[in-house]
Amino acid sequence: MPLENVVACDDGYVKKLGQGYTIVSCIYWNLDKGPLASSSRPVRIDGLDASSIIAGIIQRLRLSGLKPEVLLLDSVTIAGFNVVSPSTIERVADVPTVIVYKYKPSLERLLKPLRKKFGDWKLRARVVAIVSEAREVETLRGKLYVILWGLSASEALALVDRLQLYSRIPEPLRMAHYLASSTSRLFDLGAQHGC
Repeated sequence: MPLENVVACDDGYVKKLGQGYTIVSCIYWNLDKGPLASSSRPVRIDGLDASSIIAGIIQRLRLSGLKPEVLLLDSVTIAGFNVVSPSTIERVADVPTVIVYKYKPSLERLLKPLRKKFGDWKLRARVVAIVSEAREVETLRGKLYVILWGLSASEALALVDRLQLYSRIPEPLRMAHYLASSTSRLFDLGAQHGC
């Protein structure tokens, strides 16, 4: 049975907002009806809370009567180096994950700043290491690199092809990025004015 309901999550504007937070936004998208719901939450820049926040959003969507079947991301990191663990998402929220990159991700490019900046870099590196599993796929709108967790390549490619409305990036991810960017900038503006 083909997948019909996707949750796509992204951050947008990554700047220290107040106490070092930015926004992660998720769009719930039905393949026949389009966007049906959204949710935005603060996430700590360079923190370790992205997996639990995204899993929580998926669970809340499910409690509201929606049926998330797969998580779509555009990176294994959100809000700087706040890593998103597909195994945690699967265990806590019971959904597989598809991570879509426009370019081939480099494990070494990710590990270098991790080693320099974080005392817990080995913990983060265990999650980030999944980028070495990125595979090149040819979609209807061009080449992408995907990382799959709990989903077959054929299922993922069919899903991505159906969601590419205007560009190589699936439309729910584009919308999640726009929503997170806009919301983050509003919170930044409010923080600058003491709101």
